[in-house]
Amino acid sequence: MARRDVTLGVAGQRFAAMVAGSPVLTSRFREILDLREAALARQIEAEGLASGIMARLIAAQLASVHRVLYDEAMRRCGKGEPRDAVWAVLAEAAPRAFALLEPALAGLGQ
Repeated sequence: MARRDVTLGVAGQRFAAMVAGSPVLTSRFREILDLREAALARQIEAEGLASGIMARLIAAQLASVHRVLYDEAMRRCGKGEPRDAVWAVLAEAAPRAFALLEPALAGLGQ
């Protein structure tokens, strides 16, 4: 959040509308999310935190936070909300979302 990473979907209104209106771009972004999730699952396995389906399930939970934040950012940007306001919403939501996952994932690697 502090770096205002563009992969979180905060964009100009025209760009957000273009992506939302393009099945090809939307599909490609979903594919990129799937690739990230798979890479995260491999890293979880490589670090010995979980294996097989459990690594994939953990990666899916973590990746879902990013996906929802991106969707929310693009939706708000598409409506023309100011970028600073969108960043503020994301900055409040992200830690809360990861905190919801923390109890279930706290024992990993122990």
